[in-house]
Amino acid sequence: MVVGSVRDPIIIRQVHDWLARLRDRLAVRIAEAFGGLQLNQDYSVFFRVYGLNGTMGSLEPMEVPGHEICLFMEVTAPQQELATAIAESAHHLAAHHPVPEWHGLITGLAFPYSPGVLVRGPVYRFNMNHVMELDNPCETFPVEIRSL
Repeated sequence: MVVGSVRDPIIIRQVHDWLARLRDRLAVRIAEAFGGLQLNQDYSVFFRVYGLNGTMGSLEPMEVPGHEICLFMEVTAPQQELATAIAESAHHLAAHHPVPEWHGLITGLAFPYSPGVLVRGPVYRFNMNHVMELDNPCETFPVEIRSL
């Protein structure tokens, strides 16, 4: 995982497009560096943008960005070493990913931790697979009504 913050209003204004371009550039870089690994097949990258829609994601009803955001980049792969190597590439690319309105080398993210990649270890997916056959669908949710 990589954590960074952005205060630049140009990046914040276009953060979704900026992250989409970053994801595309990262996919090309990883395919070239790791013998053709494919995003969403061999590994996954997830961006969470706190200060914009980090809690509710696409369900967020407000689209008014603040003056700064916190960006979490999560990389998941079958082996920890691969996830860490991809996260290190994402860290570097995100720090210098171009912005159309700028020219020259940029540093678009500030990183609170050094080294920039935080290893989170094994990741588990929660599944709720409880099957119950009920005569009445409300029987598992008892209701008691009291009058005072």
